Amino acid sequence: MAIPTTITPPASFPGVQLIRQKNGVVRAYHRKSKTRLPDAIGSPEFLAELERLNAKVRPSDKPLRGTLAGLFDAYRENPEFRGLAPRTRADYEKVFLFLRPGAEQKLLLNFKVKDALEIRNAAEKKHKRHFANYCVTVLRLVLNWGALYGLIDVNPLADKRLKLKRPHGMPKANRRWASYECDAVLEAAAGGVRVAIAMGMFLGMREGDVLRATRMNYDGARLTWVQGKTGEPVRLPVASRLKAILDEALAARPATGVEHLELVLNQTGQPYTPDGFRTMLWKLIHKLEIAGAVMPGLTFHGLRHTAATALADLGASPHEIAAMLGQKTLIMAAHYSAEANREKLGEAAIIRLNPPGMVR
Repeated sequence: MAIPTTITPPASFPGVQLIRQKNGVVRAYHRKSKTRLPDAIGSPEFLAELERLNAKVRPSDKPLRGTLAGLFDAYRENPEFRGLAPRTRADYEKVFLFLRPGAEQKLLLNFKVKDALEIRNAAEKKHKRHFANYCVTVLRLVLNWGALYGLIDVNPLADKRLKLKRPHGMPKANRRWASYECDAVLEAAAGGVRVAIAMGMFLGMREGDVLRATRMNYDGARLTWVQGKTGEPVRLPVASRLKAILDEALAARPATGVEHLELVLNQTGQPYTPDGFRTMLWKLIHKLEIAGAVMPGLTFHGLRHTAATALADLGASPHEIAAMLGQKTLIMAAHYSAEANREKLGEAAIIRLNPPGMVR
């Protein structure tokens, strides 16, 4: 017995779904309203009914102006959004998608701080604290944009601290690697995993940038790349230890039918997928944790913090740290500098309390 099948409708009939029935007869349906259309496809009656149904559902396709969802759509259509890095746009879209159901009914005129708190709490309940705080960040940014363009009078979140703090006792995410942990992991790592770790450790590169880097980015003395997250260009000299690791890996490339340009390759000479690399890194770190060589909590992104804090420990300015990390602002660079200063002040205080030669 024949089974109804879907047929691709002609391009001139958008929103139409054609289904072949068991007896071979083709029926036309309006896709969104699921309404059957006249059998004479393309006839005046068919076109008139199609237009009527399209007009009926069209208002719900695009959110109304003056709503939060309407503000999101307006923001998407402007250069401020289009000029963001692809990764950042994708992250914003995740927030817009999560907020869309309630945002279609939320009038900007009535949007208050309590509404943002309700959004934050709902996001935390479903997707945890980090996503909840990111929702607050995106909301504040888009509302600032709306105020700039006159779509709202004032951003109610402009001067409010709404982000959730890390729960007491919860370990810091992406913590800095200790020097002994850096040595232990580098010594145990091999091949492309070792190359990737060294690039993150000595240059503060993000995981995605490391996996995309090719031999054309490395001239034997410097690495030059464009950050995938921010689009900022970075050009940095390669330290002697990193240079030795890169040069050794390039010289030991296995002979394969296809020569890949990526700096980070797996054991078969193929570029790593993000999931494949994370799996290999996790296995390596987990093995070292069991052996007691490292403490729990090591992540690749923690290497970025390691490089930045090490630079701050050496007295680098926030401008120098931001230049190394390819950051557009000094906010995070100043954070690393402040963290290094706190440690130095703490060490100085301990020395004052316990001067050399003092016996208690």
